[in-house]
Amino acid sequence: MLLCKLVAENGSHIFEAIGLLIGMEDVPVEKQTDFLSSLLSPLCQQIEALIANAKVQNPEESPAKIWNIQQIIMAINALSKGFSERLVTASRPAIGLMFKKTLDVLLQILVIFPKIESLRYKVTSFVHRMVDTLGASVFPYLPKALEQLLAESERLDLSVPSDALRLNLCNSGILCYSWIR
Repeated sequence: MLLCKLVAENGSHIFEAIGLLIGMEDVPVEKQTDFLSSLLSPLCQQIEALIANAKVQNPEESPAKIWNIQQIIMAINALSKGFSERLVTASRPAIGLMFKKTLDVLLQILVIFPKIESLRYKVTSFVHRMVDTLGASVFPYLPKALEQLLAESERLDLSVPSDALRLNLCNSGILCYSWIR
């Protein structure tokens, strides 16, 4: 198991390094698009194949599939670290579109595997990355993500029955949580 963890961590570092290299603004847009597509497309196809197979099987009985999905999400997450918000939204929106399509694919995981906590954590981590990478253009994806995450979350243990959790969009455009009575 330790060897698997080391391989996974090293693979993540490799994807992060690749992302940093191809995410630089001085890489020609055609090459950048080709490089990113040649990485994201097969990873997303693998996720889609694993999801399709999971629909006909009991997802809790396939730990190898779950582990594979986790590794793919971590790779995509690491890869995205090389791309700035300005690059993917302003100067090269086609790159941003690729990440949005990837987000669409990864959000399906929350629907297919709603109770697998490790997958929920990985997808949540990716959504967080996309907030950093895509900026405000990620907002249309947040309701679906939050709906799926909240649907399977345990109820909050509130000490006072009149307490409630409110989700606000703060002045800075960041989602904020506050308690109300």
